[in-house]
Amino acid sequence: MYNVIINSTSNHLWIEFNSNGTETNKGFRLTYSSFDLVKCEEPGTPNYGYKIQDDGHFANTFVLYSCNPGYTLHGSSTLTCLSGDRRVWD
Repeated sequence: MYNVIINSTSNHLWIEFNSNGTETNKGFRLTYSSFDLVKCEEPGTPNYGYKIQDDGHFANTFVLYSCNPGYTLHGSSTLTCLSGDRRVWD
């Protein structure tokens, strides 16, 4: 019997079992546990700007910004919550 641990850094995990059908046996057993995902902190809104889109603050989600008329954005208009051991914005 194999003890394989598979971790997912999101709320999705796809496992596919393929058999060649030459033998029959007991199959496999799957045990799982879940936990609250860690979010990136609220990134805030820049002075004289606003959020166009905020997909939440979980791994690989985005916050998109724009400026009020008459102002110019310096830097990227998109922040991405990175998926690592710690949740931080790129």
